[in-house]
Amino acid sequence: MARLKEQFDDDAIVEITGLIAFQNMSSEFNSALAVTPQGFCQMPGGASVGGLVGME
Repeated sequence: MARLKEQFDDDAIVEITGLIAFQNMSSEFNSALAVTPQGFCQMPGGASVGGLVGME
């Protein structure tokens, strides 16, 4: 936490924590509803997010 506070104030830490939580929730919903990747996010090396474990 000390390393985060070197770079960010408390408001920014709260905001990024909320964004991470939202992305995690979205991922869980997409997985539960079997939503297929739309190809918006390309990983280094040309792989898509759909190639990650749990996203088949």
